[in-house]
Amino acid sequence: MMTMKTIKKAITLALGLVMMGTASFAQSLADAKKAIDAEQYQKATSMLKTLISSNAKDGNNYFYLGNTYLLTDEIDSARAVYTNGIAASPKLALNYVGLGQADLLSKNPTSAKTNFDKAIEMGAKNYETYLYIGKAYLAQENPDYAAALPMLQKADELDSKDKDAETFLALGDFYAMQLTKNSEAYPQYLRALDINPNSTRAIVQIGRMFKMAFSFPDAENKIKEAVAVDANYGPAYRELAEVQMRWADADPKNAEAKRSEALANMKKYLDLTDKSFDSRLRYAQFLVYANDYATLSQEVATLQAPDANNPKTFVVKRMQGYSAIENKDFAKGIQYMNELFARTQDASRIIGSDYLYFGKAYAGSGKER
Repeated sequence: MMTMKTIKKAITLALGLVMMGTASFAQSLADAKKAIDAEQYQKATSMLKTLISSNAKDGNNYFYLGNTYLLTDEIDSARAVYTNGIAASPKLALNYVGLGQADLLSKNPTSAKTNFDKAIEMGAKNYETYLYIGKAYLAQENPDYAAALPMLQKADELDSKDKDAETFLALGDFYAMQLTKNSEAYPQYLRALDINPNSTRAIVQIGRMFKMAFSFPDAENKIKEAVAVDANYGPAYRELAEVQMRWADADPKNAEAKRSEALANMKKYLDLTDKSFDSRLRYAQFLVYANDYATLSQEVATLQAPDANNPKTFVVKRMQGYSAIENKDFAKGIQYMNELFARTQDASRIIGSDYLYFGKAYAGSGKER
């Protein structure tokens, strides 16, 4: 028969196991950041909202949630979250950086600088302040390299013990984005790998550099190293697909095999991410390059930009038109191409093949314009 002391001990032990089990499933900011890097934005959003609910005073959670919204083109939502983050954690500079990036994406550089200056005033000794300002200048449609570099260099200086691989990933990206400066990007990615040898993003970025140098076997092998580290890292499959598609274009003998591999890897990328609009758009564009119009017609049938005025809607409309015409649905093709040309706000985006396909649609339908 159990004594009261034994019963209490058993209850305490059971409770402890429950608490341990709960802790093992607890989501952390590091988990959310990993999801963001893996382009699992819906997952990251859910995790960060949970973290905010459990600790409403930690401004870092708001900052990364705001960043996730920016990555999915939800600028107003991001701005609201950063503002809430400032209210929750007034001494944290990062949410002012977030507001500044939202300003840059809204084409308001004056307001962006005001917010960045406020962030520096508050967090002048924190390398992350400069790191994320530098990344914000790079994340625009037209990156401001002149403004980004001193910020990233200051981050490097303040992170004197090389604790954070992100600093060197950002510096590597700064050079790699300029295409002609790959030789300067490479050592920065190696520095990131010195800090974190399993940095899948650093490995993939080096693979991209080989791709840009048309060294396709080296690029493929390098990116496969990232897959070996983390088989669920979606961006690695996207880059692998892009390498293989370029390889197919450059090597007619292996074109069919490489194109087949590329399509399989691009589909895997889509399955491993949260199937956001941007990831689905990448997949659809890839299907155009692969001349797989049957699959494309299925994919673009339900593909819609977050709002009708988004310039990416123009790209979707073009792919809808092209796929309908290639699949000999000329009536639909004419409809989509008329909708494409009706977008006067995107008139500068019209290209010669748009007229060519419009002509094919009318020729196939037997109608005259």
